[in-house]
This record gives sequence, structure tokens and C-alpha cells, in this order.
Amino acid sequence: MRKIPLILIATFFMSCGDWGWQSVESDHESTLNVFALLVAEPDSSYGFVIVNQTLRLQDIEKVYLGSDTVYYGQDSSEDFYIDDVYKSGYDVLDATVIISHGDTNWIFYDEPDSIWYSYDNESKYIDTTDTFHPIPGETYNLLVETPDGRSVSGSVTVPLRPNIREESVSDSVSNKAPYSVAFSPVSDNGIFRIKTYLKYENYSYCGSDQSGIIASEMDTIWTSRVKDCGDWWGNAEDGPVAFQITLESIEPNYYAYFIENGDENEFLSFILGDGGSTGKSFGIEGGYGLFGAISSDKIERIFVP
Repeated sequence: MRKIPLILIATFFMSCGDWGWQSVESDHESTLNVFALLVAEPDSSYGFVIVNQTLRLQDIEKVYLGSDTVYYGQDSSEDFYIDDVYKSGYDVLDATVIISHGDTNWIFYDEPDSIWYSYDNESKYIDTTDTFHPIPGETYNLLVETPDGRSVSGSVTVPLRPNIREESVSDSVSNKAPYSVAFSPVSDNGIFRIKTYLKYENYSYCGSDQSGIIASEMDTIWTSRVKDCGDWWGNAEDGPVAFQITLESIEPNYYAYFIENGDENEFLSFILGDGGSTGKSFGIEGGYGLFGAISSDKIERIFVP
């Protein structure tokens, strides 16, 4: 076989032009991706809005902002480290976010970063005045605007608060027998979901996390049991543990976005970019995402293994 001179091979590759990364562009425009949730609980009512955006092919996903010197310990001259600071290209931090009810407007501001969790929810907007408390049965409007002219608007009605009939639940529950929870029906478009867990030093006992959808307004009794995890109940000697039962009424937007699509992680996944009905809109116009609401009632019982 006749050998090809190396000089010819080099000439061939050089003639093919630039072999480095090439800039790729598309005609896709960046679109706002908004997740807004109103929550009406027995002891508190609040709301928050997360404003993200889709990126064009030529946009940078992670933008380097610089470095920050973080000091700790008693001797700050030696006890420090250099932390690189980045900003996600998906985050929108300069939006104007307004939720209104009738003639009242609440301006939501970007939540200050926690020193421990600054990487999480960096584009989360909250009511800093602590005066926004959504009321069950009332309708609220959302407006999100950015300096470059993009906007998202929406409307949602907070579902009526459900009512657990406390007398229907015994004073204590056990993993050795089933238990039932009865509640009064609510005549609106909400869908019920019941959730339970054992509160033990901010952790859940094995088998205590239960969740079930009650789609029919005629179903007013839910029966379940705490799963028996065998020898896992090793810390039962610490005494009885608080068992929390929460009944939620979920309006149709939230149900369609998360639960109907079988997403177990719900809005946590949405924040991370891989949950919910990605690329769809429920309760909003002008972008992707969701404007949803939940009302809830909750009681506590004692768990005895």
C-alpha cells in the first residue's frame, strides 16, 4: 500500500477551516417562565412568584459574576476561602411583579439570598410588607413585566378552605391498624388531596408519608394506614410523636399543571427545571408556567407504634 505523506494530511485538515466551537443561533426568542402560587393555610396565608426564562441557543446558561471572599472562624486572616459567584441565565432578577385584588396592589420583590441557600430560588419574589394574605374564595390577578418589554398576566381564584371533621379522627393512630379521616364537602371547583406525615425532629418516620387525591365531591371519607416498616421504628422509645394530617383543596390550574401529569416533586421540580407541564401555561398568558392556589386545613394526632 502506498503511504500518504504527512504533509498532505496536515494540508487537508488545515484546508477544512476552523475546527473549534462555532456559534450557533436560532430565531427562538427568550420567553418568561413563571410559577406563582397562593397558599391559604389555617395559621398563615402567603404567596410567592418565581420568574425564570427560556434561553436562546446563543445565551449563556451560567454567567460568572466574579469571586467573593468568605471569612469564618476566629482568625479571619487565615480562616477564609474564595467563592466563585455565578448567576443562572434562567433567573430573571429585574422583573416588576404585582399581585392585585380589587383596588389593592402588592408589589413583590426579589427575595434576599440566604447565606446558606443563596443558590436556591434566586428569582423568587415575595411580599416584603407581610400584608399579602390570600383569602379563600377570592380572585387575584398577576402581572409580571421585565425592562425589555416582556410581560405575563394571569388570574386565579383561591379555592374554599376544606374542613376536617376532627371528631372523626381518633386521638391516636398506629401502624398496626387503619384510620379514617372525614371532612365536610366544599362546593367549588377544587380537588381534594390529603397528606400525612409524622413530625419527629423535622424528619418523617418511615411509612408515614401518605398522599391521596379525592376527585369526587361526594367522597368525604379517606381511609389509610401508616406503613409498617418493621424494625425501623427503633426510636419509638423516644415517646409518642405528632402525626399531622393536612387536607388541601387544589384549584384546577395547579391540578392540571402538576398532579394530572403525575409529577411527584411538584413545584420543587419546576424550580429545578424538570417538573410540571414544561412548555405549557395554566392560569397565565404571555409566557409559560402556572398561576395556582391551594387552601388547606390541618390537624395533629399522636402516633403510637
